[in-house]
Amino acid sequence: MLAPKLVVHEGKTPTFEREDGRKLFESIAGDDLLSRRDRAILGVAMFAWGRISAIVKMRVCDFVDDGDRAKLVLREKGGKVRHIECHHVARDYLREYKAAAGFVEPRDKTPLFQSAPRRSKKLTGLGLDRREAWAMVKRRRAAAGLPISICCHSFRASALTMHLESGGDIRAAQLIAGHADIRTTLLYDRRSRKVQRAEVERVQL
Repeated sequence: MLAPKLVVHEGKTPTFEREDGRKLFESIAGDDLLSRRDRAILGVAMFAWGRISAIVKMRVCDFVDDGDRAKLVLREKGGKVRHIECHHVARDYLREYKAAAGFVEPRDKTPLFQSAPRRSKKLTGLGLDRREAWAMVKRRRAAAGLPISICCHSFRASALTMHLESGGDIRAAQLIAGHADIRTTLLYDRRSRKVQRAEVERVQL
């Protein structure tokens, strides 16, 4: 007799609350180039639900800024290329970073998010890799006082959960996240956890 199939109702990626998200971005308030770069990276991760592996591959031309509207080009795993609308907050962070970095040519194919020696605070021209991005997330997480469980993927999972909490449609969430199967999208839905927590607290002595 076959064992019953395990059904996973919720993913394991740690998420954070809106207050923690605000605290994180407020802690990256500097006007120096690296603060603007890090704010833009995390802005794309948070407000465009981008995977860090796709974000670090972005080129300058992958931020298509048409004034009031802007789009992002993300190169995902498996060779999939996604063109998505850019949230206005991510758009503003990207504009600030591009201006500070001196990126003015819209067709520029150089890496958008570049590495930079911390002492010089100058871009090297070389694209940031995933390990450097993860090290940046850990630094920014610690500076904001966020839990050590928060990882690169937490931004994507948290944004999707917040979208659903705000009344967003699950099918729209699937489209924005680029999930082929809606069951993958459902793994990011943490709303039931908050309901359970509130209900458990009803027990009083």
